[in-house]
Amino acid sequence: MNADWKRFYEPYPDFISKNIYDVTKADCVYFLNIILRDFKIKQKAFNNARGILKQLFEYAVDDKGYLSVNPYKRKINKNKLVPSSKGIKETEVFLKNEIPLIKNEMRRRYHNRESNTAPLGILLDFEIGVREGELLALSEDDIVENTIWIHRELVEEWDNTNLNNPKSLGYHIVEHTLKAYMVIGLFP
Repeated sequence: MNADWKRFYEPYPDFISKNIYDVTKADCVYFLNIILRDFKIKQKAFNNARGILKQLFEYAVDDKGYLSVNPYKRKINKNKLVPSSKGIKETEVFLKNEIPLIKNEMRRRYHNRESNTAPLGILLDFEIGVREGELLALSEDDIVENTIWIHRELVEEWDNTNLNNPKSLGYHIVEHTLKAYMVIGLFP
């Protein structure tokens, strides 16, 4: 969010210095349209940019009660977005003939140095397809019969006291809503 703040918000000091009580729906729409005009961005970048505004006002209304009405307007004319160009699948994912090559390389690396378990993690991820933090938070207790229960994630915590120089405070495990990934035949 810090990078998005610097990119999309800091160039507009008139908007970001406005008193939160004075911001109207028209101000939000105008500001978001300026972002669309000035940055020529795709949907994902625009969602990141407006997400800051959305979360700020949700926090001010719902969590803190600073405002009684949320001035953030969800409906924005997105005709100014740069269309997403769908890339050729072959350049975005592994080709079918590449997958066995990668798996064989991971097996080779593991057998060359069995204390290095990273290749096993990569092999497991090819089978279950979870996010990196979910994979790193797995424990043996999460495996029940042929089911892997994904319900934790390893996340990095940050000290954002100085937004120009955030500092990592380290990693910790957080619990999430229970999701089950069925992996039939993965385990003997």
